[in-house]
Amino acid sequence: MNDLIIIGAGGFGLEVAAYAEECGAFTIKGFLDDTKPPGSFHAGYPILGPVAAPIDSGAHYLIAVGWPPHRRRLAEQLQAHGARFARLIHPLAYVAGSATASAGCIVAPFAFIGSAARLGRQIVVNSQAVIGHEAQIGDYTVLSPAANIHGAARLGEDVFVGG
Repeated sequence: MNDLIIIGAGGFGLEVAAYAEECGAFTIKGFLDDTKPPGSFHAGYPILGPVAAPIDSGAHYLIAVGWPPHRRRLAEQLQAHGARFARLIHPLAYVAGSATASAGCIVAPFAFIGSAARLGRQIVVNSQAVIGHEAQIGDYTVLSPAANIHGAARLGEDVFVGG
């Protein structure tokens, strides 16, 4: 199992922690968060420190922040210091075998990703969101629950799609 550190100890962070546990591929080390004191706990998980804490070279990271510009800033900051990003696809999501999802992607339960779809870096596909066949989703994009992107559509970077 891979050690996982989640960036952002809010509600979405708790969802990402639950998804990671349900995947069975990760051991959650805790959260990095600038608003909670190091050494405290969030729903039983330790707050390891602020986002600027030294990178744990043995761990993978996921960003549990839903606003695209913040996802970009955090990803670039962490990557500049050597962070490795996980890819989390919940076992109850459907992802076609010909689809691709890049590092940092989070695919929630009951999401659908069709044939030959391409997901850029640091994308969030929330529950019941649909990405149709051959769609291309740009880096740092977030799809809200029940958002639908139809086949062959193209979204740029830093896009937020509401449900």
